[in-house]
Amino acid sequence: MRFWKRNSRAAKITALVLVCSCALAGPNNSKPDKAKLAEKSFAQLSDKTLSERARLALETDKTKWRHGETEHFVYHFQRITEAQKLAREAEFYYDKIREDIGGGDDLLEGKSHVIMFAKPGEWKNFTLAANVPEWSVGFAAGREMFMLVEAGDSDASDRLAHEMTHLVFFRFVPKPVPLWLHEGLAEYESKAAYAEFKGIGLKPTTGQRPPPMDLDRLTSLTQYPEQPFEVVQFYRQSERLVRFLISKHRKGQFVPFVNLLADGATFEQALLKTYSDKYRKIGDFQKQFDRFQ
Repeated sequence: MRFWKRNSRAAKITALVLVCSCALAGPNNSKPDKAKLAEKSFAQLSDKTLSERARLALETDKTKWRHGETEHFVYHFQRITEAQKLAREAEFYYDKIREDIGGGDDLLEGKSHVIMFAKPGEWKNFTLAANVPEWSVGFAAGREMFMLVEAGDSDASDRLAHEMTHLVFFRFVPKPVPLWLHEGLAEYESKAAYAEFKGIGLKPTTGQRPPPMDLDRLTSLTQYPEQPFEVVQFYRQSERLVRFLISKHRKGQFVPFVNLLADGATFEQALLKTYSDKYRKIGDFQKQFDRFQ
């Protein structure tokens, strides 16, 4: 889970308090029917299963909630314009993420819920009641995502791509996964899925790169680093590692690898068992990963 602040992307990474647990349709946005938001009353929704936190958000008398759903998501919103934009993007991300991880079965029954606040004051009241940092503007937890999406919010797509990855991936691997993988996949898809949605090429990382974090340390972290420099280092190296695993190996191998990690295997054990066709020892992997940019 990442709690987002309302500022630049670089500052989001370096100044976040981290806790683990939209753009208009572009030229590659396909299957518009399944992404069309069908507005319904709450009683008409196909999935009304909510966590305590979601009920806290929706049961306030001061907010007039509207509801709707697409093929994979239920939306609770206040402004239909922003909700429809987000819905088109979210369904595209679902397909893209599923493709990138090699397909597989969606293991959760029902739909994931996206709760969109339109007014900062109402969002602030929710964060206080839900024990969420009041400066945050979005986070995902399990099968639910919460966002502040004001009219004309230019940062909404940035937040959506990252948190939607957490939301979708949980449907295919509903288990606790290592921190580096949890955030690395979300960082990768926040660039790759958004680029494909907009019909643009995935741009290489620019600017000065921090020294890479040691692989053993990266894959053994259970908490986010405390120093801002190390937070940047952690996110960039995690994204690079996930990108290497997805782009340089057979896609059908990724989810079995993740499941081994989720079931308690070490990085080396899961790697050599899943990718035995390429690596006989961890040093073979390290050499290839070191050369990957």
